Amino acid sequence: MKNTIAIIFILLLCQVNGQSVESIELKNALMELKKDKSLKTQKKYFELFPDSFEDFLKMFGFENGKEAPLYDGFEYVEAFFAIDSISESQQMKKWINISIDGYWDADAVNYFQHNLRPIVLKKTDLAYELLKKYTDEEIESFFYFFFNEIHPQYKNVPSELERFKDRDEKFYRLLSAAHKRALIDSGH
Repeated sequence: MKNTIAIIFILLLCQVNGQSVESIELKNALMELKKDKSLKTQKKYFELFPDSFEDFLKMFGFENGKEAPLYDGFEYVEAFFAIDSISESQQMKKWINISIDGYWDADAVNYFQHNLRPIVLKKTDLAYELLKKYTDEEIESFFYFFFNEIHPQYKNVPSELERFKDRDEKFYRLLSAAHKRALIDSGH
């Protein structure tokens, strides 16, 4: 009975403070990770980190004039990309899942893109291998997020991705369409 009352009290307190149980768990996991970078703490943090763009925004975004529980999210995103005990494949898959249906925004989204881009450009074969398991719409959505920003740094498809033009014409067509749409949406 005491545990039930304690849980209800914590949930009510979370609602009053505007923080979800998930954000509190992630905040605690980050504090643990700062003290101990063991496989166990990295895995816990990785698993608690949002799995989709929608959940990412709910945790770190700013919508309708309201800050999400962990608004800004710089140190959370940095810690997420600094994980080194989880396989590259697992990490890349989660990065892809978060990117699908994504679009540029300031703060946490921008930090996420800033960390994502160099890794994808360095690990193009892994990104390709994993993305090929997604639908055409999801592949294009991933690349739209990859290229979408207010001041585009990629006026052309980067050479690291350009090589897919000869390797997989359909994949490159999706990538290229996303790039063009992202440039148009940038307003520049």
